[in-house]
Amino acid sequence: MESEYVHVVIYRSGGIGDVVLATSCMDILMDLGLPMKVYWLGREPTLSILSESYRCIVPLAIDSAAGLGANLTYALKRVAQADLIIDLQKSARSQLICWRLALRYRKRVHSWNKASMARTLMVIQGRVRRRMPCPEQEQRSLKPRYFLMAECLHRALGLSDRAVLLKARPRLPLSPGLRHQGEQQYRLGIGLGALHPGKEAPLSVFLAIVEVLLRKSTEAGIPPSQISIICLGDETIRGRASEFCRQLQTRCRILDCTGQTSLVEAAAILRSTQAFLGNDSALGHLAEAVGTPVAILFGPTIEGFGYAPFLPGSASHSIPLGCRPCTKDGATNCRYHDRRCFTGIDPEAVAGQILWLWKEADR
Repeated sequence: MESEYVHVVIYRSGGIGDVVLATSCMDILMDLGLPMKVYWLGREPTLSILSESYRCIVPLAIDSAAGLGANLTYALKRVAQADLIIDLQKSARSQLICWRLALRYRKRVHSWNKASMARTLMVIQGRVRRRMPCPEQEQRSLKPRYFLMAECLHRALGLSDRAVLLKARPRLPLSPGLRHQGEQQYRLGIGLGALHPGKEAPLSVFLAIVEVLLRKSTEAGIPPSQISIICLGDETIRGRASEFCRQLQTRCRILDCTGQTSLVEAAAILRSTQAFLGNDSALGHLAEAVGTPVAILFGPTIEGFGYAPFLPGSASHSIPLGCRPCTKDGATNCRYHDRRCFTGIDPEAVAGQILWLWKEADR
């Protein structure tokens, strides 16, 4: 019977990366060990991977093209019951829909702290500092986004055990059947794209990292024939990926999957790799959620926004330029026209981390 379940409503659509990070809430809910139904209001393609990972999730697709009234009617019709309502979007649409559900079921809406003002102040500071030296700690100061969302749920549940909150992490426990099958190789997933071009490291930066990685691998006794590089992303970066693959096709085995996989398929491929290299983007969060450590290049955005990697073995790579951050989302171009925040990253350090991850996976 429906009354035997705990009914939780979670509203989180937005970007793929943010939705993946919001699965830290599912980590807490699964830890409770109670029979439950989670009505997740969001959008495709993330709803598919959420329901694939958690059988208790009932995906409810919000149509951003439809009017608010249509989405409100849809939500009221599909949500059978609500014991807990969590708004992790905190937009005008999400607040109205959650408020209406709360009114029907006489429950309180719990919203998370987006820390938007703190990020805005960081951008202003970067603009004022220009290229004056900046202490690295100032660029790594905010709590992780996944923690802030999990904290909202932890508070809503009235849990006193902080250990449950502190161990919560974004997870997508895909079924074993989705694992990528293939011969044992040293595999590296690469994401050349990002939501905005400003967060995309120049192709020359990725090429330099891979060149160093191939050299270090050979020195460590790993021949190029045992190395597989898989490019992932949507169709918008196919041009970049094609050029990247063209320049490396004679050096190692390389596969261009950009624009050819669903989100679930991309997650399965990432799960088959021992490491992922990419920008501050959704693919990095997806890789960690399926258990693959990452090397993430931060340029105009900073780790302090709360999107830094969290898995053991994962690392972010950036330089403490005073002008960082110059944007909240990478939507603006470099005002100095040299993109030094990316070109100043040491390829030796990035390649060394990836090689270390390969060796650790061999143990």
